[in-house]
Amino acid sequence: MHHLFLADAGVPMICVQRPFMFCALLPVIVIEALIVRRRLHLSNRRSFIAATKANFFSTLAGVPLAWILMLIAEFTITRPLVSVVEKNHWLTGSPLEYLYAVANIGWTAPSPVMVDIAGALLLIPTFFLSVFLERRSYRSSWPDVDSKAVNRSVWLANLGSYCFLLAVLYVWVRWQFHFTYPRMGCI
Repeated sequence: MHHLFLADAGVPMICVQRPFMFCALLPVIVIEALIVRRRLHLSNRRSFIAATKANFFSTLAGVPLAWILMLIAEFTITRPLVSVVEKNHWLTGSPLEYLYAVANIGWTAPSPVMVDIAGALLLIPTFFLSVFLERRSYRSSWPDVDSKAVNRSVWLANLGSYCFLLAVLYVWVRWQFHFTYPRMGCI
């Protein structure tokens, strides 16, 4: 029996993003716990326990949910667009090429550049889902703390941790280009 394997079939970004998020989980917990502890004047123990619980939950549920939402958006936006674009040869060199690339971040082209771009862009919906999920978790951990203050602190803590994630991704991309394309003068 012969099987056909397509090397250019695409990369489901959940396979890239989820391991990255789990590897970054410990520093994210530390960053968020420190920010929340300082803003809400909590003990180290309370802030680290709540940050650990909230981030495990948002990593287990939020990362796949963000990917699923972007995959649904990809299929509902780009599939109708592709037929029109390909029929009229509008894709190459047009602004639609960039729209198409951005809309395809759930299941992207198997190129290192597109995987890196999709990884960075997937941080956006993941950020908003994390804030939404973690607010509930933090508020249940601290019923005695003002919910508006918790909400604001969770927003700022996630902003700090996602800036860290973006910085790690940036360093990864720079490192990747440095060792992949050293003679081409890309960096």
